[in-house]
Amino acid sequence: MISQKKLKELSFDKTNSIVVCDYNNKFIDLDETKGILRRSNLPNSPDMLYINDNLKEIWFVEFKSSNKKNLDSKREKIKLKKKIFAGLFLIYEIFCEDNCKYKDYKKFYFVVYNKQEYLSYEDELLDNFDENSLRDIEFGLEDIKPQFVEDVFTENCDSLKELFSKRFKITFS
Repeated sequence: MISQKKLKELSFDKTNSIVVCDYNNKFIDLDETKGILRRSNLPNSPDMLYINDNLKEIWFVEFKSSNKKNLDSKREKIKLKKKIFAGLFLIYEIFCEDNCKYKDYKKFYFVVYNKQEYLSYEDELLDNFDENSLRDIEFGLEDIKPQFVEDVFTENCDSLKELFSKRFKITFS
């Protein structure tokens, strides 16, 4: 069964008792949903999944309560890449038994982390969502696009909220 949870639950870091995104909107809990496969050794996967059938897009979201310095190690970069590949495989295993409409959907990966604010926050946000502007992709994840995912975002929770609000007309509460 597909499990959904509030964003504040999906983004909760149990180790540090930190909520990364404090909103009540519900999204697919990929960590719990993969349990329907009933295998003993399932890979680590992104925390959240959002599927938009109108735009034919699948969004994998990983929440990290860490800052860039902690996530920029070789080990953490590898862990992030492994999670996106696990997510890509899991989407087919979970949702595609006979026929899979998701194979033609564009896939996106979003790492939400404690990104430091810039002096001009509005300018940064505008740059993030202007498709013609260059945007920094952190943690060595730029090399998984476009072969595996359409695009990668490495931003803070406010940026995720702004992007989903604009792109999918989601009102966050």
